[in-house]
Amino acid sequence: MEYVLVSACLLGQAVRYNGGDKRCDDDILQRWLSEGRVVAICPEVAGGLPVPRPAAEIAGGAGGRKVLEGLARVVDSNGRDVSAHFVDGAEHAARLARARGIRVAVLKEGSPSCGSSFSYDGSFARVRVPVPGVTAARLVQDGIAIYSEVQLAQADARLHQLEAVGLRDQGPDARGVVIIYTAHGMYLSRSCALSWRDFQEIWPDFQTSLGPWTVAAVINYLDEEHPDLWPPAQQQVHALEGAETTQHRLSFRS
Repeated sequence: MEYVLVSACLLGQAVRYNGGDKRCDDDILQRWLSEGRVVAICPEVAGGLPVPRPAAEIAGGAGGRKVLEGLARVVDSNGRDVSAHFVDGAEHAARLARARGIRVAVLKEGSPSCGSSFSYDGSFARVRVPVPGVTAARLVQDGIAIYSEVQLAQADARLHQLEAVGLRDQGPDARGVVIIYTAHGMYLSRSCALSWRDFQEIWPDFQTSLGPWTVAAVINYLDEEHPDLWPPAQQQVHALEGAETTQHRLSFRS
């Protein structure tokens, strides 16, 4: 299953600068939530900024890419340089997207972090400029397709396209293992074509899945996120490769 990164404010989380949200009740987003494919992110909060906080804009309307390059600043309405928080939040979003194999994001339009087709020019006069925010620019660098909350149909079509292509776009061995999280344990599966509904039938306490990923990517993820695996991740992943079954329950140090 393809996951999608979504601005937390669009999910009704009160993370905006003024303490509010921008909840979106579109049927497509609600379906994604029911499918378990949504991964929430507020880059500004992830970057260490509080709620509420002063409004911020990119000085000179330079856009997020220039901020990432150190050639422009994000300044709040009190004149404070908050660029480091915005860059940290963007990097957090990029790490999260890599960890979940995300290739599509829906971000809040106009935000100095999440704006995709426009942000504001730094005058705090609501003047739009056709350049993305910091996080949107960072995710584009990683090849992630960015959409706004008014482009949910396009984002949904892209997700379906990616899932229809399946493994063909990366060769027969490119993305071969799925990591399964359940309420009572973790599993590896070679059943890459199964949907989240299929996983629910196999594991009634199914929570979420990652992948399918390459063997190397799975080992790297498990080493970083679950260092208490025993035997080590590499041995357990290779055990699945040599097994007759398509699933393997991961074991941990007791």
